[in-house]
Amino acid sequence: MKRIDSRTNPLYRSWKGLLTSAGIKKERSLIISGRKLVPEYLARDDMRLKCLLVSEPKDVELLSFKKHLDVVWLKKDLFDELDEAGTHYPLLIADAPSLLDADLAKPPSGLEVVLALSNPLNLGATLRSCEAFGVSNAILLKECANPFLPKVLRSSSGSALKVKLSLGPSITELTSQDTKMMWALDMIGENLTKVSLSSNLRLFVGEEGRGIPNNLQFFKKISIPISAEMDSLNALAAVSIVLYEYRARGQKLTLGRD
Repeated sequence: MKRIDSRTNPLYRSWKGLLTSAGIKKERSLIISGRKLVPEYLARDDMRLKCLLVSEPKDVELLSFKKHLDVVWLKKDLFDELDEAGTHYPLLIADAPSLLDADLAKPPSGLEVVLALSNPLNLGATLRSCEAFGVSNAILLKECANPFLPKVLRSSSGSALKVKLSLGPSITELTSQDTKMMWALDMIGENLTKVSLSSNLRLFVGEEGRGIPNNLQFFKKISIPISAEMDSLNALAAVSIVLYEYRARGQKLTLGRD
């Protein structure tokens, strides 16, 4: 078991970088944390695990894992800096999945969502809803938080590693050609309860607090009826309602990555 007790250690510095989007892109790695996710991914074979981080040697006894996985014992204050959520539980360093660019010129296949959520907690919770309602592809625009940030992984309860993800352009780079097959959530759209939803549907969700750009033309704009005393729903609530409505109308549920 290797011991690291210095912040200047190159390995520790690379792991500290995984708390940021830039570090994840540079190292092509991520941190998995939590009493549910760490054991789950130690038992799976679909992701390359690099090492297990512990704050005490005895923590290794909490887990069952393959013998060849390196274990690193970090000085407690160093471990706590990486344990952003304060789980006080071993951390996994793993390869970050590679994401392909989305082809917005192609028609949607099943239920797709286009997201521009910059808040990691909002993105994570939305991806959890995406898994729950069988979204076939979550397209992340450049405004989105990195889906492999620790906060996203934890708030998604691991869904960010299970839902199929792909990368889209910035909102400012979208053209009407890109959006002509998208349905957009909008306060002044058609009432969701009165709209016939397509079996192949690509739903656009704008930035928190900003909504959808006025310069883009969408296939259809839909709204969720709410109390007149409320001005809007947050993005997570709105997306989840539409995804539920899509499934409630009898669309077949399919789960998992391709």
